[in-house]
Amino acid sequence: NLSWSGSNNYTSPVQIASGSSNTETRVLPIKQRTTTESYTAGIDWAVTKNQTARFSVSRYNSVSRNSGLGSFDAPERAYTSENPEWYVQAGHTGPIGRRMMLYNRFYYDGYSSISSSAVEAPTYIVPDDVNRGGAQRRGSVDTTAFYYSSDLDYVLGRHSFRSGIELQHTRFNSDSETNYLGTYYFESPEAFEAGQ
Repeated sequence: NLSWSGSNNYTSPVQIASGSSNTETRVLPIKQRTTTESYTAGIDWAVTKNQTARFSVSRYNSVSRNSGLGSFDAPERAYTSENPEWYVQAGHTGPIGRRMMLYNRFYYDGYSSISSSAVEAPTYIVPDDVNRGGAQRRGSVDTTAFYYSSDLDYVLGRHSFRSGIELQHTRFNSDSETNYLGTYYFESPEAFEAGQ
């Protein structure tokens, strides 16, 4: 089996504050766009008359551009976030002799969350005015997970017994940073203009 799906949509952010001299509501001339793509390929294989193997690979990615813009943010405050993922599954089912059945399952999941700012600059927060500067987001958080389990069923008359093992491993790695250039708060638009 093969499958693909995707989406592409956007919104136009609305800004309330637009300058130190006046305040008005306007639609910013940019788009907050989100695109997603998902691919899957899989196969079920009858290895023998009684043994079945299954294997599938999936790829997913979501990208959001110009995120983080609120009612009081200048366009330069935007950032991009991306979430790629790989997912692999494998399995085996089949009898061993007349009384036993074996089930094997394995999956791998590799997932990342990546951020990058549109502008690398300190953040300036000004009441009753537009917030300026960079979003100060960069780096990624990477997650890797492995899972394996195996069950062995044994049937004796009206009774059924099960034993098995389960192994799990998850690893996280992060070099994500925020606010690495500092955030500066000003008392008023006039103080910001004067650099105080």
